[in-house]
Amino acid sequence: MPETIHQSHANYLSETAKFGWDFKPPEHISPEDAIKIFVEGMECAVKSHEQAIQEAFKKNLHSVLGISEKLFNNLQINKHPVSHMLVKAFSINSFRSLLGIETSFFTSDAMLLVYKETDLIVKKFCGENKNIQWRASYMSITGASQPNFEILYSDGYMFRYVGK
Repeated sequence: MPETIHQSHANYLSETAKFGWDFKPPEHISPEDAIKIFVEGMECAVKSHEQAIQEAFKKNLHSVLGISEKLFNNLQINKHPVSHMLVKAFSINSFRSLLGIETSFFTSDAMLLVYKETDLIVKKFCGENKNIQWRASYMSITGASQPNFEILYSDGYMFRYVGK
């Protein structure tokens, strides 16, 4: 019969005597109850930690998706031929946006202005959101061709902007 988590902790605690330690919970709590309280507390802490991580990721992701949309719309307003945008999450606080832009524009001197505009937006956002690392990069799109989204998805760009 396999050991329960409480039994394995009880066995571990009883073995601490080998190292010169004595385990004595308060008199009104049995050693088994003390172990149970400890295990339940650890389980609660793990759940609480997981929930905090999920909330932080959600908040950071929404911030990055929002600023990415703002960047995309800003480029369109300035008549830059941007056509696609995807976002990749590397971790709870590290993200990258990938924007598709027409090849003829991508290879022109005007693209330098786009890089400058993008750099200003990225620096401002990261300055205001010290806990988020965000970068934006560009890919060349030729004419009406579509990027291979399956490859981009498999590379981790799982959030694709489809507009409102």
